[in-house]
Order: sequence, then structure tokens, then C-alpha cells
Amino acid sequence: MGRMGSSKMDHAIQQSNLEVVAVCDVYQSHLGSAVEQAREQGHHPRAVHDFREILADQPIGIVNISTPDHWHAYMTVETRKAGQDL
Repeated sequence: MGRMGSSKMDHAIQQSNLEVVAVCDVYQSHLGSAVEQAREQGHHPRAVHDFREILADQPIGIVNISTPDHWHAYMTVETRKAGQDL
């Protein structure tokens, strides 16, 4: 949820039919900023440090992976294994 993730979330929040249910980052400062950003737009996301917690909890309509390149493939595979769409 650094610069790229926050930018993507900012654009997504503009959609009237979208609800931000969770944000994830291993860095507490990025996570806190992302939660605040979503709350300013009327959303109430859960803040988690491990993305697998989000995937295990509930069906998610959209998963946005905004990580360094070397994490993309792993997170994509885990997302699909959990039955989530990207």
C-alpha cells in the first residue's frame, strides 16, 4: 500500500459500486496511511499484515496486487488457489 497501491486504491474508490473491505501491507506506516485514505472516502477496511488472511476470510470481488515484481506471481497463484478473481 505504498505509493502504487494507494494510487490504485484512490482510483478504485471513485467507483460507486466498490467497497474497500481490506488493505494489506507489511509496513505499519503504509498500512495506517491506506486505512486512513479509505476512511476519508467513507470505507471501513480491515487492516492486515498477511494477504493470505484476506483470501481465507471471505469472497473478495476484486484483488489488486501492488507489490514489487518478485511478489506478483506468488500472490497471483495464492489468490487463484483461494478461489478469488483478479
